[in-house]
Amino acid sequence: MNRLITGKQFQQLQVVSFYCLSLIAVGCSSGGSEIHAEGSSTDAKTVLTKALDAWKSGATAESLGKAEPRIVVADEDWTAGKKLTQFTIGEEGAENGGHWRIPVKLTFEKKNSTEVHYAVTPGNPASIIRSDFSD
Repeated sequence: MNRLITGKQFQQLQVVSFYCLSLIAVGCSSGGSEIHAEGSSTDAKTVLTKALDAWKSGATAESLGKAEPRIVVADEDWTAGKKLTQFTIGEEGAENGGHWRIPVKLTFEKKNSTEVHYAVTPGNPASIIRSDFSD
């Protein structure tokens, strides 16, 4: 029987749904207060570096979600098994809608590279969601 969605895709959908619902709940709460990102830009970069180092060393994104402290990652290339050989985290991380938005240059096994942004929320569990869009 053909499955329409894989287990990993379902897990990513759960993560994205959780954060969408969280943003809705925060948006509907007390009188229009601003949403601030948890932790600092440094905290977010530390979590992101830990995750990207794990990817580079061959770990799965799923394994980080089972470790302590938990890091839940949504990145299609990582989930698809693409081999990361190098990454460069940008200097500035900016607060954006309750998370830290951090630019990263990813370089893969066949020397092709791409520039992406990650939405990072430090904590336990921490969350990292990739966006290929610059704004």
